Amino acid sequence: FRLKSINLHIPPLRERKSDVKVLFNYFVEHFCKENKVTFHGIDEEAMDHIINYAWTGNARELKNFCESIIVLYPDRRLNVNDVKKHLRSENVENSSLPAIQIKPREQAEKDFLIRALIELKADIMELKDLINRKKIDTLNDNSNYIPGDFTLTKEMVEKMSFDEIEKQLLGYLLKIKDWNINEVAKILDQTPRNIYRKIKSFGLTRN
Repeated sequence: FRLKSINLHIPPLRERKSDVKVLFNYFVEHFCKENKVTFHGIDEEAMDHIINYAWTGNARELKNFCESIIVLYPDRRLNVNDVKKHLRSENVENSSLPAIQIKPREQAEKDFLIRALIELKADIMELKDLINRKKIDTLNDNSNYIPGDFTLTKEMVEKMSFDEIEKQLLGYLLKIKDWNINEVAKILDQTPRNIYRKIKSFGLTRN
């Protein structure tokens, strides 16, 4: 026998305004917990703008928006101008203009860029955590380690780009591991091939 199927109709997010704030808080909390970052809050006017946005991409678009603003504004409370920069003004419900649908290709490119930003931020945070907690000290299982070799301070790291941090860390690990690519790759959870590529890209030499 065959069970009768049941069709459920879920209204689009723009018709469920009361859900927008709930979902916003959920996505923000989940992302912050997963990536160990802090969200510094959002002004009431900015939240009203988010609630009145059409959200043509529904919950997925809202989720991507939440993640992107946390990455782009990590150190301060969000205001309405921050929100407007990243939401199409045409899609605010009280606008006299029709809502503009984001094309699949545009949405895919947007999703890719947001994900790249998130991953880059996560990588930077992991490297900073590695340095600040001095995990490097646990890696010196040979006599090549000399206290003071790795002189980056927390203040220095905060001002450095991701590439600069990665270059310094990679150079240090290569030194204390006597350029054993396999060991360095294991420490950084990378493939040896990727380590070779980074060495060439950063112009690192054994001498």
